[in-house]
Amino acid sequence: EISPLVQGLGHATFILKHQKYAHLREDPNNFWAFCPLHEGTYQVLFDLYRDAIKATPHSRYLHIGGDEIGHIGRCPRCKPTAEKEGVFGLNLYWLNRVCQFATDNGRIPIFWDDMPLNYAGVYRSIRSGDSDRVAKDWEKGVPILDSMLKRFPKGCVYMRWNYSLARQPGNIRALDWYRARGLKAMVATIAHHGSAMLGYDRLNAIQSFVGLAAERGIDGMLCTAWDDSSPHMEIYWRGLICSAEFSWSPKKRTLEEYEVAYLQREFGPECTDAAGLYAQLRKGDAFWARAFTPKGNREWRQNAMIDLPGYVEAISGKKLEKFEHQVIELPDLTATDAWSQKYRDRLAIAEEEAERYKKTARQLAELLKKARRNRYHWQLFSAINDFQVTAPHLLLALKRCDVADSSRQKAAMNDVRTALEEFDLAWENLKTVYAKTRFIAYPENYVKDRYFQFASQR
Repeated sequence: EISPLVQGLGHATFILKHQKYAHLREDPNNFWAFCPLHEGTYQVLFDLYRDAIKATPHSRYLHIGGDEIGHIGRCPRCKPTAEKEGVFGLNLYWLNRVCQFATDNGRIPIFWDDMPLNYAGVYRSIRSGDSDRVAKDWEKGVPILDSMLKRFPKGCVYMRWNYSLARQPGNIRALDWYRARGLKAMVATIAHHGSAMLGYDRLNAIQSFVGLAAERGIDGMLCTAWDDSSPHMEIYWRGLICSAEFSWSPKKRTLEEYEVAYLQREFGPECTDAAGLYAQLRKGDAFWARAFTPKGNREWRQNAMIDLPGYVEAISGKKLEKFEHQVIELPDLTATDAWSQKYRDRLAIAEEEAERYKKTARQLAELLKKARRNRYHWQLFSAINDFQVTAPHLLLALKRCDVADSSRQKAAMNDVRTALEEFDLAWENLKTVYAKTRFIAYPENYVKDRYFQFASQR
């Protein structure tokens, strides 16, 4: 069932980045949140809701977002209410307004539930395994939640999202609180997480949370996916289908059995020998992400390789003009072997990844031959695999330069050129494959948003 989501009070940079809507910002210098007491906020949101409802005539639901809201209670309009009722009251005012609109238009509103839990001081317990600390948080938090209970919209679905194994005591307490107070809750898992290319499946987290929901009598679930880090949406299908598998039949299959069924159903009966392939591919992707960074990986803000609007400034306090310090240095050919010794651990992993690639490339080529359907999936993974291996290949070519013998140095320089040519070819192929299903350039006059995240920057 296709259920639209229109981001609400927070996560509104895609709207508030525009000067036309700047007057609706809670903080004039921040694009994140609407002012919850400005009538213009509701004019804009309700107009978007009408579009979403019209576009999905067979859906019962309208997801109004509402997660991770900061920066409210600051403007002159909201500050008196915030001082009297707290930001919790402001949040619930917005929630009641948008839920009423959804109900009046024949939709059941869905709301991310993290902010009420946060205002009550119990949100940190959702991720904690410390039973004593969780018990103390909830002992203090339940009276706060109960004091606001009359203001919780009753026709709303409170979407309890958790992207880990989900059986933390605080998470269970949250589900039980909703049920005991007569509020309808669902659970939300995550199809995939992390990295600009492949990242990590969360199949075990999906199985865990959906299983808990079944045990707790929760009768609905949603599986989230987003591209903040820029991965191609094709890589999410394995997790999205997994969420369907375990929500329909929580106890029917193990994860290993799911893997076999997924490969057969998605690509054809001959595609049965790829168990473990995704995990192997992600090892290559993980190394690519950190191959050239002095510390951490490409996802770290301080390692940004382009001048992201507002991004580097948030870390350093100033705009950077040069990025040489963002990557490791080249070998010093007047002090040979020093570079190889400094990066010997990294180079050892590069050797392993170069060997791993030989196996994964063969497997992907075989799967592409065998697949009767959804062949684009393997084309995409092959393009990503060919691209990531250019990092270990270049590192190893640089290592071969780091010798005293001039003839060996000269030969190794050709290896470096070959590695750079390999990169150029792999990069062009990656863009070509992506472009079959995805726009890879901005529209004319596009205004960047999500300025602390990568998706709109690449």
